[in-house]
Amino acid sequence: MNPISGLPIYQTPPQRARSNRSQDPFFRDQAKSVLVPEPQSTMFISEKERFDTDFAAEERRRRELENQRKMDAYNKRRENAINREVNRWEQIGQEQVESIEKLEAKRSKWKNGQKNNPSEAFNPITLDYDPTDQGEYLRRKDDIAKERAMMRLYNIDAKRNSAFNIINGAPRQGPPLPSYYY
Repeated sequence: MNPISGLPIYQTPPQRARSNRSQDPFFRDQAKSVLVPEPQSTMFISEKERFDTDFAAEERRRRELENQRKMDAYNKRRENAINREVNRWEQIGQEQVESIEKLEAKRSKWKNGQKNNPSEAFNPITLDYDPTDQGEYLRRKDDIAKERAMMRLYNIDAKRNSAFNIINGAPRQGPPLPSYYY
């Protein structure tokens, strides 16, 4: 008998293996080991996959996937830019159509849309208003502006000047009042 293990010295290898399992306190069953997972476990990997040494192909696949992802992002950005540009040109076209419609409306209604005509209903050669509704409207507008200017002149003169001429002492006449005050 072996003094260290307590087993008979002359045992066959299978007998020795069985006896070691039952008596060795440090023996681990390989089937339940953490380092060797069972095939149905999530940690299991087959020997073929475990020792796959084609790293160049794996790296190439990874680079191709990354390149494809970048190209997809570039294409998406490019499509967005194209769509923005198409929308911009459509808007420009709509604005041009609207401006042409406005010009046609002005040509039919107002004189300032027509060619070789002044923009206002006033003849600069004869210095007279046109005998149209637009001419009358312009005459009324100009008369109102003249009256406002005369009232402003009268008010400024009344507040800034005295009733006599300071150089010779003679009485002084102010600017005329607008016609509607008479």
